[in-house]
Amino acid sequence: MLIRINSCFFCALAASAFLDAQTPMHTAAVELEFTPRVSAAYWAGGFMAEYSRAINNATPTVWLFDREGNRVTPPVPISFPDAPSSEIHAVTADSSGNLYASAEAWANGGSGTGMICKISRGGQSIQVIRTDDFLAVALAVAETGEIWAFGLPLELQATQSTESDYMTLWRFDASGRVIDKSLPRSSFGHDIIPTHAFGDVGWPRLSANGTRVGLYSATANRWMEFDASTGKTLADLRVPRPKAADGSIGAIGMVVITESGDVYARSGYQTAVNEGSGILKLDKTNSKWMPQTAAPCQESCASLYGADGNHLIMRYGNGTSHSWTFAWVDASVLASAAH
Repeated sequence: MLIRINSCFFCALAASAFLDAQTPMHTAAVELEFTPRVSAAYWAGGFMAEYSRAINNATPTVWLFDREGNRVTPPVPISFPDAPSSEIHAVTADSSGNLYASAEAWANGGSGTGMICKISRGGQSIQVIRTDDFLAVALAVAETGEIWAFGLPLELQATQSTESDYMTLWRFDASGRVIDKSLPRSSFGHDIIPTHAFGDVGWPRLSANGTRVGLYSATANRWMEFDASTGKTLADLRVPRPKAADGSIGAIGMVVITESGDVYARSGYQTAVNEGSGILKLDKTNSKWMPQTAAPCQESCASLYGADGNHLIMRYGNGTSHSWTFAWVDASVLASAAH
């Protein structure tokens, strides 16, 4: 009898483990607008920031959802009386629910300026940090409240290459004061503009955990890590983008760093991975992207939209025409796909 009880006990444990492996720890349904007017979904600090574009002279807006899928900051317009024309280029959030938006604004006379807007949770106040001719195209906020911005001069947005030099990485303290400018453009290559984004290459990304800030440049195939407190460079890797069986090179659509320091990316298109879940993990020892096997929720989970602690945030299920459900998936259950 004792043996039979133990057998049933272990069967129950096995069944529980199986269910745990199939079900994400947390899900959130979020209402979304699937049009070119609205940015793609992106989670940071446990919040999802989105923005609308200035299509047909519309005023761009930013808003924020929390982990439960609730909109905690309504659409906030980014427009100013003396600079009525504006466009948003990057958004992120901190763990307190403050929303950050990088934008360029233009006066009627034709003069432009870059800026970073810090919008309080709920949208009651906006702090404008002017960056003049510097435009941030990727943002991250450290736990200290420091703002990290990866960008380029306004005038180089439409330029495919340049040999001129400028600092690509700016750091601001929590009050918005510039405390450091680093990473000259020339360090990325002879004429590469490392902040440019291309659909068949990928997008520049900044991602932060409790101690580090990670920077990825798809055009330069480069991943860097910095101490979030001192700004000291801790890692600097050249990482080629993954190849498909036909030899084509895949784009990198999202890059995040988890609390444990692991780095994951989303393949821009499935054929670049061939096996696994469409998620890649950075093998830092060999400077190589490794395809990961299917997520614990199997076919129900897809793609990568951010990180929260040591969990990856993935789309869960097929969704509807106006909403998606996101799943928090423990990154430790993923494994490199066999080749």
